[in-house]
Amino acid sequence: MSALFNQRTLRSFTRLSKVSPQTTRTFRLSAIAMEQKYKEGQKVEYHPIGGPHGTSTSTGKIVRVLTHPDAAGSTGNTVKASESDPRYEIQNDNTGKTSAVKENNIERVL
Repeated sequence: MSALFNQRTLRSFTRLSKVSPQTTRTFRLSAIAMEQKYKEGQKVEYHPIGGPHGTSTSTGKIVRVLTHPDAAGSTGNTVKASESDPRYEIQNDNTGKTSAVKENNIERVL
């Protein structure tokens, strides 16, 4: 779901229902929460290298969900996360290192 679609939906919701700004904010937050498939603390199988079609998979635990640009992973590189395209900081079970992974690189919840 794109950010533009969310903004249009939010404007339509506000205009049609004549609601307060607080209700509008609640609607926006619930729409964001619906977009995230995975939550902190879940153990997942993911592709650490090569994107969603990579041949290698690994397992780890989601430590943090990033919804804005921030330093992430063991190296501290800044990732371009957003509310519409979140990144998941995953701690690898084998190495103990963390890395930021896009949602489409996560295969499944274990």
